[in-house]
Amino acid sequence: MRRALATAAAAATAGLALLGGAAPAAAQQLELVPFGGQSFTDPYYVAGPPGDPERVFVLEGAGTIHLVKNGVTQPTPFADLTDQVLAINEEACGECGLYSIAFAPDYPQSGLF
Repeated sequence: MRRALATAAAAATAGLALLGGAAPAAAQQLELVPFGGQSFTDPYYVAGPPGDPERVFVLEGAGTIHLVKNGVTQPTPFADLTDQVLAINEEACGECGLYSIAFAPDYPQSGLF
């Protein structure tokens, strides 16, 4: 799991997405392709909501969630949770940040994440 997240984060840092199936990397060739039209500063996670192949969310550790729609990073962040992440960092100390996103099972209808 960590290796997959590290690979996704590295790809997002480079502004690239990985294409490949479920087979182990040794059994297939992975290809890097342009993704989002920009490099991200501190990507931790990349996820797409269920049933919505047009949108991908890139989470940056400091608390910003970027929306990539149809392969283009939108100019305004989807959400900016920087203040909340900073408040947690001050209280908890150590390695803190925005690490993941989860979508509600009924996300297409509710929009909850």
